[in-house]
Amino acid sequence: GRIRLAWFDQNGKEVGSVGPPGDYRSLALSPDGARVATARLEARNLDIWVFDIARNTNTRWTSDPGSDDAPVWSRDGSRIAWSSGTSLSGNQRGLFMMPAAGDAKPEMLVPPTPGMFPWDWSGDGHRVLYSASDPKAGKTHLWTVTVDGEKKREPITQTQFNELMPQVSPDGRWISYMSDESGRYEIYVRPFSASPQQGGKIKVSEGGGTSARWR
Repeated sequence: GRIRLAWFDQNGKEVGSVGPPGDYRSLALSPDGARVATARLEARNLDIWVFDIARNTNTRWTSDPGSDDAPVWSRDGSRIAWSSGTSLSGNQRGLFMMPAAGDAKPEMLVPPTPGMFPWDWSGDGHRVLYSASDPKAGKTHLWTVTVDGEKKREPITQTQFNELMPQVSPDGRWISYMSDESGRYEIYVRPFSASPQQGGKIKVSEGGGTSARWR
């Protein structure tokens, strides 16, 4: 379908638009608000496009035959991470990264993994937060991977429940995420530095919650 990307003020009034209408599947605003990264379907192929708001230009950022989706900006706006997969890989997707300036080859951070989806970067820019499915239990948990060196992967949560959509607080000390441990999805906040065993989470929603964002 054709979708418009539009700005709205706090009263719900439309105040502007970004780029032409298109078949957009996800979008991410750069930290400085100057660019928008989107996953856009063109000619049956899903790729990452970047719109420069001030110049009113759009650039096709990936052009591989895979399905590229879920772009996320690093905190300084210098890099973008995204997920990529093919029809042959089923629900397995890899995590890739590339400088936002372009003119570089994508670097794989996580090989094809069931249900892999990137959500945010750590405040220091050294790690990407993502969710992935546990093939044995069929549950989705949260992980981080370092973007430099050995690409070390570490779990954030490892419970018998599903955890999704992690978001890092502006000061980098906390993460919010959604979990169905109460029987339905609610929003929780926990220290980013705590191990899965330490926990320390606080439930902050009541009556259901999803898609939390920090201001």
